[in-house]
Amino acid sequence: MPKNRRPFFPPKVWTRVKQAALKRASDPTLDKRQAERRKELYGFVMLSVGAALNPSEAESLRWKDCELGTIGGMECVRLVVGGKHQRHADSGKNVRHRRHYMLCRR
Repeated sequence: MPKNRRPFFPPKVWTRVKQAALKRASDPTLDKRQAERRKELYGFVMLSVGAALNPSEAESLRWKDCELGTIGGMECVRLVVGGKHQRHADSGKNVRHRRHYMLCRR
């Protein structure tokens, strides 16, 4: 079995990271600009981890790639994420692979 090139946080550590990031984003001593940037960073990290996106996939997301919906009464966001370009085996053309994710609120 190959080694995982991208290690992940164990659940306890991830919980601590989320709490620390939220605390830093909500710091009342920050000026308005710093507070907005930290909230944006917190949202970026939560989205990236929640959808298992790598940084380049997360940075390439656009509003047109997001669609609101519901599944079983839960609010969800459907994301279409473009991956790397690869040569298609049958046609020989360069194709950009797209992955689909559903992020739902619990």
